[in-house]
Amino acid sequence: MRTHTRRTHLFLAFTLLTPALAMASDVRTQEAGAQGTEAQKRPAAEPERAPAPPPIEVGFSGLHLVVEPRVSGVATSVYVSCADGTYIHRELEGVGAALVEVVREDGEPVADGRCKYEIYVHPPVDKVAMRIAEERDDLATIERLSRIEQAQTVISRGVFRMAGGAAAPLVERPSDP
Repeated sequence: MRTHTRRTHLFLAFTLLTPALAMASDVRTQEAGAQGTEAQKRPAAEPERAPAPPPIEVGFSGLHLVVEPRVSGVATSVYVSCADGTYIHRELEGVGAALVEVVREDGEPVADGRCKYEIYVHPPVDKVAMRIAEERDDLATIERLSRIEQAQTVISRGVFRMAGGAAAPLVERPSDP
C-alpha cells in the first residue's frame, strides 16, 4: 500500500520549496539593490549656498572700528584691548552702525601692534518683569531672566592691527611647512 504517489511528492516539494525559493530570490534582489552602482550610492549634490553674512559686521576706517550689527537688539557693548595695554569699553544704545575710536584715554593713537575686540549685541529684556522681580527680591526670576538674556546675546570676537595710527585687518602669514 503506497501512501504517497509521485504526484503527491511533486505537490509537497513544490508547496514546501516555493516559499523558500521566493525568499532566496528576494534576498538576492535586495543585495543587488543595496550594492547598486556608485552613481546610485552617491547622494545628489546640493547646490552650493553662499555663506550667511556674519551677525555683526566689523570694518576699519582710520582710527575707528566700524561696528554694524545685523541682528536685533537694544544695546551694543564693544571691548577692545591692545598690545600696548590700552583698554577701550563703549556702551552703545541701539544696534545701528557705529564708529568706535581706537585711541588711548589721553586721545593719542594706540601704538602699532595687535588688538583684540569683543562685541556683544544685547537682546531686549522684559524690563517690567525684571523691575518687579527686583522689587520683590525674587532671585529665581532675576536669574531666569538673566540667563535668557545671556543665551540670546550675539557675540563677535576678532583681532586687528594698528599700523601707523590706523586700524586695519590682521593678515596672518601662513606658517612654513
